[in-house]
This record gives sequence, structure tokens and C-alpha cells, in this order.
Amino acid sequence: MNPERMRKTWHDVVKESVVNLLRFYGFTASSEAPARIPEGGWGRADVVGRKGNTIVGVEIVDTGDVARDAKKLAMNNYDYRYIIVLRHSKKLMRL
Repeated sequence: MNPERMRKTWHDVVKESVVNLLRFYGFTASSEAPARIPEGGWGRADVVGRKGNTIVGVEIVDTGDVARDAKKLAMNNYDYRYIIVLRHSKKLMRL
């Protein structure tokens, strides 16, 4: 097998760590779970964990749109919503 294809991205490593952390605390966790997306229709959430009536949604953002992922988390009515940003923006926002 090609060693280049076997390498995991930082995004994949963080996603696996979040799944394992949720499972450690008793959640049934999975990555790439179905989720409604802001554009309409269905897409995927990076990690979703369930324990009893509590549902946790986690998006891991490397270079993508944080606002879009925040909308996705809000649309799916998770009890707890987290966004993990792997790289901070080099742009400064003006308020």
C-alpha cells in the first residue's frame, strides 16, 4: 500500500481523539455522522456523540468557514456544540 495514502491528516487525528474522548466518558460517538447543512439537504458532522438524551456535535475546522459550521451545529439541535479550530486566521477582524 502507498505510504502517502496511509498518513493521517491533523484533522483526522483530532477527529479520532474527540471520538475516543467521548467514548471514554460513556458516549456512543461516531465520526462523519449525517447532519443537515446550511445549503439545504444533508451533509455530515465531523463528530456526534450520544449519551442518554444528551447529544454533542463537534466540527473540526482547518481552513473552512467557521460560520457555516456554527450554523450546521445550530440547525441540528445538539445539546452541546463545539468547534475546534486547527489554525487561527491570519486576518484580523475589525469590529
